[in-house]
Amino acid sequence: MDSDDHEASKKKDWEKHIEHARKATHVYQSDAASCSSDSGKSLFAVDLQKVILLPDMPGNKEAIFLSRLVVFNDTFARVNQFDPASVGKGHSYCVLWHEELRGRAAENIVDAFYAVISSTSERDIKDFVFWMDNCTSQNKNWILYTSLVQIVNSSNGPQIVTLKYLTKGHTHNSADGVHGNIETKMRKKGKVYDFPDFVECVSTSRKGLTALELCEFRQWVSRKRAMNKKCVLPKLLSIVEAKFEKGSRLLYYRTDFDEDMESCDFLQPKFDIKRLPEVNRVPRGILKEKKDAIVKKLCPMMPKNRQTFWKSLPVSESMDLIDDEDDPYEEEEQFCDERRENR
Repeated sequence: MDSDDHEASKKKDWEKHIEHARKATHVYQSDAASCSSDSGKSLFAVDLQKVILLPDMPGNKEAIFLSRLVVFNDTFARVNQFDPASVGKGHSYCVLWHEELRGRAAENIVDAFYAVISSTSERDIKDFVFWMDNCTSQNKNWILYTSLVQIVNSSNGPQIVTLKYLTKGHTHNSADGVHGNIETKMRKKGKVYDFPDFVECVSTSRKGLTALELCEFRQWVSRKRAMNKKCVLPKLLSIVEAKFEKGSRLLYYRTDFDEDMESCDFLQPKFDIKRLPEVNRVPRGILKEKKDAIVKKLCPMMPKNRQTFWKSLPVSESMDLIDDEDDPYEEEEQFCDERRENR
């Protein structure tokens, strides 16, 4: 390929990317305009906030150079938050947990979705729509898809759950504003000593925001069937919309917002779609040396009633998640699937 052909190909790819982004943004805005509090539908923009480290003690050199506790906030921002009719009904949610409990692998993100869907405020909602970015390790993977089939088919599950994806580089949504409010609240507070302090910051960062402390973790797994000539599944990266319906084990999906829905049975034939996985009640724990360093170097600078949280943390040989990248499992699995397709 000569340089002119290469440039023409790059231009074509860019134009295709921009068109995909335009379509996604248009559908997102249309969903926001059409969803009201009395529609029986909950519409959220979902985004995992950039990792927070606790204790947060600005200006403290010991804290800057110390490995601290990794805290997670998966935000579910209601897209029609400013609909006057939704006041008191349509809250946004921040699902909060930290590395002593669990990490940020795909199954932990499923726990956050389930916490919102099964929450007291949302338990009567039958139709959920979640807008999010294209991160395969968190928002677009076979663990999440398998789990949503189970959730909608459980006895108390909703009728429909739909996932819609914004285009990479064009993912600004309602959750970004929530994250900005939380960061502002933390700066005003000055020092956020422990996890309860952080939960308070989130809860008071803006009106209409509910902090859900994630304390129940299930053993969600992928039950995707093996791919062969008789079982052709869509490439995850190509999906722009995925839908799951009660009474069905199928994945309904689009690869273009202008196209009709397609469907596929991606699950293992004998998989029981009505049974939720067991709860894993064993805490993950943190490294002993990490806990000891925080207790020794930072706890003396805290009020005594904040030291209890740190001294009571369970320890284990778990990896320090401050060094962790996104879970590579799903991306590796997807790569292997695509290699098999191309053989």
